[in-house]
Amino acid sequence: MNKQEFIRKVNTEKQSGGVRFNVVQVKNEVLMCWTTGQGERHYEPLFMLKKNQRNEVIRQKIKTYRRWLKSES
Repeated sequence: MNKQEFIRKVNTEKQSGGVRFNVVQVKNEVLMCWTTGQGERHYEPLFMLKKNQRNEVIRQKIKTYRRWLKSES
């Protein structure tokens, strides 16, 4: 997913009431998570990890998504 697609997705969720956003890794998925004003948590998969992907590559991708989030807030 490129930056414009990611930012568009974040802005769509902001318009729907999303307030706090983050990018997390859970097992073999990288997820965008956000909280609504009512405190409900939502998760949306960004991509699945392959078995042979190195941890450093994953960390760099997650940092990139988080940097994009900071630029939007």
